[in-house]
Amino acid sequence: MICCRGSDMTLEDLERRRPEIEALCRRFEVKRLDVFGSVVRGEARPDSDVDFRVSFDPDAWITLYDLMDLKQNLSEALGAEVDISEDVPSGNRYFAESLAASRRSFFIA
Repeated sequence: MICCRGSDMTLEDLERRRPEIEALCRRFEVKRLDVFGSVVRGEARPDSDVDFRVSFDPDAWITLYDLMDLKQNLSEALGAEVDISEDVPSGNRYFAESLAASRRSFFIA
């Protein structure tokens, strides 16, 4: 379902798609899904992607293929490009600070 292709994605757009996103999180055994970046800051442009930080149950067997499949499914559900990063400690201080400043929980299992 196309939501925001060619327009600015907002948190309200994500909220409208919450049931679809939560269903995908359950399907892919997501423990937590956070959104961060330009969408949270209200600075998204038509060419912006939606940035998600994802964590899985430590006992789940998640492959790179699963991660890419989740990314593709989220992109299709939102009608926008999606970027996913796993929630692991980053050695990049700038990224960690930027993430902390704009991170918002979206799904917690």
